[in-house]
Amino acid sequence: MKKTPFIILGIFIFFSCENIGVDHYLEGKKQFDNGEFDNAIKLFTREINVNGGTDLAYYYRGRSSQKKREFQNAIEDYIKAIEMNNELSEAHVNRAVSHIRLKEYDIALKGLDKMLSHFKIGQDSITTKNIVIALNNRGLLKQHHLKDSVAALADYNKSVRIGKDFPNYLPYRNRGKLYFRQKNYEKALKDFNSAILLNNNDSEIYYGRGQAKYHLGDIQNALLDTNVAIELDKTNWSYYNQRGIILNDMEKHEEAISDFTKAIEISDHAYAYNNRGFSYYKLGNLKQALVDCEKSLELNDENGLAYYYLGLIAYKLGKSERACVHFTKALNLGEVKAEMALRVKCR
Repeated sequence: MKKTPFIILGIFIFFSCENIGVDHYLEGKKQFDNGEFDNAIKLFTREINVNGGTDLAYYYRGRSSQKKREFQNAIEDYIKAIEMNNELSEAHVNRAVSHIRLKEYDIALKGLDKMLSHFKIGQDSITTKNIVIALNNRGLLKQHHLKDSVAALADYNKSVRIGKDFPNYLPYRNRGKLYFRQKNYEKALKDFNSAILLNNNDSEIYYGRGQAKYHLGDIQNALLDTNVAIELDKTNWSYYNQRGIILNDMEKHEEAISDFTKAIEISDHAYAYNNRGFSYYKLGNLKQALVDCEKSLELNDENGLAYYYLGLIAYKLGKSERACVHFTKALNLGEVKAEMALRVKCR
């Protein structure tokens, strides 16, 4: 009977110590879920220092650092989490993401290759979801870093196929972008439609779908999608630039000028200047059109469209010889519209 208090005390102390650790982790997770990443890092660090930490404590401290864009700290924690539990697929995925953010593309690609060879589809739902994301991310690296569109498309296709039971909008969005770059606008449109069904708050999808519709001749709906993209993100110059292009096609040149001006305020980009210059040209303001097109070339002297517009301006001013020089330069830079101008105006 006398031993009982000591046994009870021993059990009480054991559970008390464990609860202290659990409270640190759970409170840290709560802070992470609430977006309080500094507090989360402190609590996960306390859990690690007091109790040695678990794979999840290191993982979520890494995620917190990643949210704060402290990518090297995140990588170190992901490595530790993986050392403790190599089956933590989300740690593999996010370590690669952090390497990508640091522009360490080869390391990220190697990590994703290793992960995708280790984990099996259907192993469990969380692992399968992470495989879907890993394939998407590897596709992005193959497309933009390795410049291998065929291999990228294969990864996007596999990500979409596997994701049928675990749908994720990202592979649809990124495959849609790839199809768009390949000028396969109908396939791009289909993918952007699928992406929007899964996430209707991503401005890039609406922008991409608007571009696809524009190239398919659906101008009105292209404008609607671009409007939504701008409502979701008012800081992207290319959205205003694209809407300006659509408005120019609708002969709404003054509205187009307003959008191109907004694009220039956000980012002093050559294309926004030459597009605004074309709007001024259409309104008969040749002086301002000339200023904008020359500014465009100052920013990018390989801009064939700016040379084409300068050719139109010069021709309008009666400077035919000068116009033909501009059209020739535009054609040499790949601006196909200049070919017709040369045939008609420079015979």
